[in-house]
Amino acid sequence: MSKSGSDDHKLDNIDDLVWDALNQFGQTIPEIRDGSNSLRFKDNPEHVDTMNEPIWHTKSEVDKYVEQMSGKKLSDYSPRTRNNSLYNKIVKSIGRLRQSGALIDWQKSDNVGSGVWRLDKTKFETYIQKTLENQDAKKNFYCSSMPHTISARQKQQQFREVLLTEYRICMLCRFRLADYLIGAHIVPYHVMRDKDPNNSMNPANGLLLCRFCDVAFEKGTIMIGDDYYIGVSENLKSNDDHMVNTWLKHVPKKLVVGENAKYPPDQKFLKWKTNLLEGCL
Repeated sequence: MSKSGSDDHKLDNIDDLVWDALNQFGQTIPEIRDGSNSLRFKDNPEHVDTMNEPIWHTKSEVDKYVEQMSGKKLSDYSPRTRNNSLYNKIVKSIGRLRQSGALIDWQKSDNVGSGVWRLDKTKFETYIQKTLENQDAKKNFYCSSMPHTISARQKQQQFREVLLTEYRICMLCRFRLADYLIGAHIVPYHVMRDKDPNNSMNPANGLLLCRFCDVAFEKGTIMIGDDYYIGVSENLKSNDDHMVNTWLKHVPKKLVVGENAKYPPDQKFLKWKTNLLEGCL
């Protein structure tokens, strides 16, 4: 039985899976055809350096990868190709990459037929970056349920950059060296990915923290209430280490967030974090 169009929203991560398939997996030219010197790259006849890079040579293999990683099957949707939303989602994703020049056709040869592609890595990264920027401009903070997709890594980087631009220093102890500052999730990313993927990379679920404060916040030895007041655990406050005491002296009683902050920490995420630490959820 095919699924209805109402299930189409469940296919939001198909682009991620197509990108991952094309970027990380597939076969090399020698694996496709032993001694395939007649296979030439349209924009680069001197293709020797690229022969051992993974490429896809049939769409059916992309389909298989998407089915395997998403847990969905083409047969679960319409038996008519033009009405099969999963099939069309994959086709459109591949088509956009080809149109952008990020996915390039190899010339048809005696050994290999049409439908053989490889990536221009530079154009591919640029394409993904622009796609994610457009999503963020539309306040789309969705991130795939897949833990290691290209878009997840790119969005994590963007997540940190937004917080770094917004706050510049650790929001708890005021540490200033950017290389040691982290875009920390209030509600952990793995929880958001499963429970609220539409906000899994929302900067309002984020804090800019140094590595010390990140660990303390994650463990709950430093907590932030939904009123922005900061609490430090007794175990941490009673520590007699001079360096720990010096660090804690810089932690204010209340989180300071500028009036013009674009993504102030959302109270609902702070409350959610507190509930998680208290074992309420």
